Amino acid sequence: MYQHSLFISDLHLSPQHTDITRHLFTFLQQQARDAQCLYILGDLFDYWIGDDDSAPWLSSIKQQFKELTRYGTTVYIMPGNRDFLLGTSFAASTNCHLLADPTVIQLYEKTILLKHGDDLCTDDLSHQKFRSYTHNTRLQHYFLALPLCTRHWIAKRIRHASRQRQYKQPIADINPQAITQALQQHKADLLIHGHTHKPLITEHRCVLGTWESQPYVLRFDQNGAQQIGIN
Repeated sequence: MYQHSLFISDLHLSPQHTDITRHLFTFLQQQARDAQCLYILGDLFDYWIGDDDSAPWLSSIKQQFKELTRYGTTVYIMPGNRDFLLGTSFAASTNCHLLADPTVIQLYEKTILLKHGDDLCTDDLSHQKFRSYTHNTRLQHYFLALPLCTRHWIAKRIRHASRQRQYKQPIADINPQAITQALQQHKADLLIHGHTHKPLITEHRCVLGTWESQPYVLRFDQNGAQQIGIN
C-alpha cells in the first residue's frame, strides 16, 4: 500500500505564524496520510521551552499529529537547534517517535543518514559554541527547572538576538568536508538534513527547505528524491 516516505524540517511553528500552521494541517490531512513514514528533521517549532508548556495553540498541533498516526503513517521527529528540548512527553502526546541526531535508516535499498545539520556547519564557530551550551544536559536541567514564564522570556530574548544576527549574517552553509566525513563515518549513501534553508537535491545529499516562505516537502521512494507541493 505504502511506497514512499516524506521529509520536512524548519517549519518554525509559533503562534504568530498562523499561515505556516495552516499549511502544516493541510499537509498532515492530505499528502502525509498516503505516506509510510513522515520524518521531521529539526526546528518544527521556532523555539521549545519544555514539554510542560501547555499553551493553547499547541493543543491543535498535537492533535493533528495524533490523528495522522491513526491513519497508519509513522511520524519521526528529530529535535533541531531551536527545539532541542523536545522530549518524551511531547512524543507520547502526539504518538510520534523521537529521533537522535544522527540517525541512520535503510530506505528503498539505500543507507540514509538523517541529521538536522547545524553541527556540520563547522565554520560557524559562534553557533558551535552556542550549541555546546544548549546540549549540556546539566544546563538543560537548570533551564527546565525555571518557571515557565521565565523560560519564555529567555527564549524570546535568544530568538531576537538570533534574528538580528541572521539579518547581518545569513545562516552558514555546511562544510563540504564535514559532509564527506559524516557519510563515510556512517557508511551512508545519502545525507538528508535541514537547518541551512538552502534546498538541494543531489545524488548524495538532500537539503530540506524552510517553510517560512512556502512549504517544502521532500518525497523519497524507489525512484529517488523529489520535491513536491502541498494541495
